[in-house]
Amino acid sequence: MYRVLEITYDLDTTNEPDYDGLTELLEQMDYCHAFYSTWYICTKLTESELSQRVLPFMNGSDKWRVNEVTTVGAGRMPKPSWDWLTTRLARCKKGPVLKSSLPKPIKVDIKKMFK
Repeated sequence: MYRVLEITYDLDTTNEPDYDGLTELLEQMDYCHAFYSTWYICTKLTESELSQRVLPFMNGSDKWRVNEVTTVGAGRMPKPSWDWLTTRLARCKKGPVLKSSLPKPIKVDIKKMFK
């Protein structure tokens, strides 16, 4: 079963860890990088499985949380992020997500969003 997972984190950059590897891992999936420290991932992985996959890229003082998203929620995000989330959640409810039938993963320009 496909689900939408949200991963959010607070990373400690003082020890020069491999956060590029974390980004590369997440970008291999069907994703939306909605905020600087928040990604939405459409996947068959469970919360625990995704958490275990990001673990090798984290250092001892990093903090992160993975949770399943079941509703669109409310707030302020760029329209492409809302569209991505709405589309993925609707497809998850109907059955398997066919990547070819969905818009491409998006990466929002966080710097532009918060100017």
